[in-house]
Amino acid sequence: MKSSGKKSFHKLVIDDEFDHQFFGLVSHEPDYKISLVLNKTLNINLSNNEAVSPHTNNEVIFSRFTARSKYNDLSYQLVSNKCNSAILSKNFPALDYLFVVSGSLSNDIVKETQKKIREIKELTAVFILDNEKLTDEYIIIQNS
Repeated sequence: MKSSGKKSFHKLVIDDEFDHQFFGLVSHEPDYKISLVLNKTLNINLSNNEAVSPHTNNEVIFSRFTARSKYNDLSYQLVSNKCNSAILSKNFPALDYLFVVSGSLSNDIVKETQKKIREIKELTAVFILDNEKLTDEYIIIQNS
């Protein structure tokens, strides 16, 4: 077969989707109140679920609320970052809660979620966290 001499070019498209994003939340409100305002703001249904317990110390448990979206493949987890004097995330000890959104995420979804969460008056601060610094915490949350 004879080549036409034309070169064909293929453009590599890099998808900006990832499978989870951590948000750090600061609030003096108890976990159940934060879950209620997140439910209302994000139109989700967080409910109390099995607590998170690090493998190193089964006596320390961190509360967890979970929900699945009715409209897409997203799931949500609100996990307390503090239990008495113990801290789940040593990299972010000032945070009161870790809010994890999992599923087919894009930068637009993450930014929109952060924007909505920032409107919650019960939260003092909201941060998009570096997932790479929370690898151990994500494994603990997923395995609990």
